[in-house]
Amino acid sequence: MRKILKLNNNKINLLIFGSYGFKNIGTEAILDGIINRFTKNNKNNSITIVSNDLNYSSFIHNYSFISKFSFSFIKSFFLSNIIILGGDELINDDYYNNYHYDQKYKNKFNLYEGKLLYLLLIFSKIFNKKIILYSIGVNKIKNKLTKFLIKNLFPLANHITVRDNFSENNLKKIGIKNTLLIKDPSIDMMPISKKKLKQILTNENLDGNKYVVITLKNDKNFNSFSLNLLVKIANWIISKYNYKIILIPCSNHPYNLYEQDLIILNKFYKKIVNKKMVKIIKKNYHP
Repeated sequence: MRKILKLNNNKINLLIFGSYGFKNIGTEAILDGIINRFTKNNKNNSITIVSNDLNYSSFIHNYSFISKFSFSFIKSFFLSNIIILGGDELINDDYYNNYHYDQKYKNKFNLYEGKLLYLLLIFSKIFNKKIILYSIGVNKIKNKLTKFLIKNLFPLANHITVRDNFSENNLKKIGIKNTLLIKDPSIDMMPISKKKLKQILTNENLDGNKYVVITLKNDKNFNSFSLNLLVKIANWIISKYNYKIILIPCSNHPYNLYEQDLIILNKFYKKIVNKKMVKIIKKNYHP
């Protein structure tokens, strides 16, 4: 990390932009890891994070966040000397072919969310900001406009790091070869304390018995056969071992239907025989 940033002990001002505040535990875990990495050697570094939901992000991370398209965002951009873009699966065709979003949000995503990343690349270069595309995930890109933007604008970044070989190969197919494969930032998360864990169990009215934790993604390819099979396994565990089943949604996206895991978890719950032995976690917690 220090080699990438050429860090010394001087204070740096970071502006972090990604899909934060969309209630995805995995994405928030990545952000937590990024914060830990960039504050590990210098706790005085100034970090400003752009979020879609200020209340949610501040509660989850106990950190200060700013909104997109606000004066604070513009101010933070000019005060920062390093812009960090990514940290999740920001690069995909969903911004242009977002068939799975609520229709009323479709135009918003096409007009703003899908193009803001590329605008930040351009303006960061114009105003001589150091740009890092950090630990990004890249799906297979089919859209010609997306390929054009990646091929012509990604070279503006000072460094491009990816979190898996799949993303690295997808970028190479477009012509972006100067990438560095790094470990997922979420690995740098600090483990939860026993005190905090006990508090969560108390909040959810859970005792100290043994549990089986299940998390399901509300994916379009997740069929009824797979769901029924998992339900049978859960019913067997309950009857055989008297273990409680804890259902945890990893995503509760405000308008992406395939990232609203409570939909599939509620279907799962309805099929359980002994519902008293199943608990769905609905409150927001730090990942």
